[in-house]
Amino acid sequence: MANNVIPPHQHGFTPGRSCSTQLLLAMNDCTKVLGDGHSVDTLYFDFAKAFDSVLHNRLISKLQGCGISGKLLAWVRNFLEQKVVLNSYTSYRSSVKNPHGFGEYVIDGTAITSCDVVKDLGIMIDNQLKFHDHTTTVAKKANRLLAVICKTFQYFDHTTFINLYKSYIRPVLEYGNIIWEPQYILDQEQIEKIQRRATKLVQGLQNCTYNDRLTALNLPSLKYRRLHGDMIMFYQLLHSHFSLDTSDLFTTTTLSTTRGHNYKLFKPRAASRVRSTFSLYEPSMAGTVYPIT
Repeated sequence: MANNVIPPHQHGFTPGRSCSTQLLLAMNDCTKVLGDGHSVDTLYFDFAKAFDSVLHNRLISKLQGCGISGKLLAWVRNFLEQKVVLNSYTSYRSSVKNPHGFGEYVIDGTAITSCDVVKDLGIMIDNQLKFHDHTTTVAKKANRLLAVICKTFQYFDHTTFINLYKSYIRPVLEYGNIIWEPQYILDQEQIEKIQRRATKLVQGLQNCTYNDRLTALNLPSLKYRRLHGDMIMFYQLLHSHFSLDTSDLFTTTTLSTTRGHNYKLFKPRAASRVRSTFSLYEPSMAGTVYPIT
């Protein structure tokens, strides 16, 4: 990025950025436009076949012409020689189609197929930004993993369960949840049900209530962890832990009459459901403030 080789919109494999930050900015742009009553159309490109058909020598020459050399160029050459192809490519401004009036795009005489749900960096994004499909997909995947664990292990003490659950199940339930945090009770229960079922596997806790099982295992509910994760993300954004311009995400209040620290946030009025349920605002909705540390 310092040599202007990597564009500023790149989030993968760059310090201070991640898939979550990319999707966070994309969803912020998308919900803001939809909240203003406009439509959003997004084009997704899959370069898997095209990338593998490119002449590698020509690609290397073009990279050298862009100023890429040394270890980075050698890494790209090794990458190509090993015939590892990219599964997909998603542009920075990825978001979702507006549910009203899909338009048809044509490139070089080929019509682009529209869809109601698309997978973007592991998140199933639907055309209404309700994330029902993603919640269902995540729950099914977690249930399959839990079934495999049950077939592999016959006995679960506290330590064994915690290690397996935190390593294999919970990461699936929490990946990117700053983006898709369920806003509907049915979706929240669908996700929480996985942990309810899993905690019953522990020897001696089968007949205990869910809250008692959580207390015995020192586990919080998944809903609490989502809120906690939102607060951590908000804090990191507010204190510039990410190399992002956050001016378009939120602003601090300019009122001089407020007491305490200078990190009280201004929450803009949301004119639509998609904007009001945008998970970035959840911590502020919960009344959370962030003192200077």
